Amino acid sequence: MLHPLLQQAAPNPNIETDAEFEAGIAPTPDRPYIVTLSDGTKSDVIGYGILKSSMPLSEAWGPQLLVQGDKDKDNKLSISEFANQLKRVGVSLNTAKKLFESFDVSNSGTLSVDEFVAGIKSYNATGGNIFHDFARSYTQDDQSATAFLREGLSAGNAYWGRQS
Repeated sequence: MLHPLLQQAAPNPNIETDAEFEAGIAPTPDRPYIVTLSDGTKSDVIGYGILKSSMPLSEAWGPQLLVQGDKDKDNKLSISEFANQLKRVGVSLNTAKKLFESFDVSNSGTLSVDEFVAGIKSYNATGGNIFHDFARSYTQDDQSATAFLREGLSAGNAYWGRQS
């Protein structure tokens, strides 16, 4: 079955037939799919969860992930909000605390969107999959993926607008 993140993607015109897309043939560097990111830009997906720009979707969607866990709507994550979010992909409280401490470079006891996205990027660079799995946990079907992206749209736009 085609990965849910790619079900809404438009096939690249270089792909010979739409049947490959519909059959769930995985995208590759030679045969990517095109997706629209939360900031409105388009990118080729060259593998499940891998953008041609080499930015994993877990990083690109970092602001949206933060919004999902920010239960008190203060635009940051406490240790309990962070741990509760990671519990959905089987991360232990002890591991969540260690990750939180490594992300919290300001030592404020909360994670800003900048710290959260930077932490995801740093963690992903170690080859870990927690945040890839975490992002996928919100996009299991078209309806949940749409809700996930819609709920975090303003946070994503604000964050990525500052990065350019």
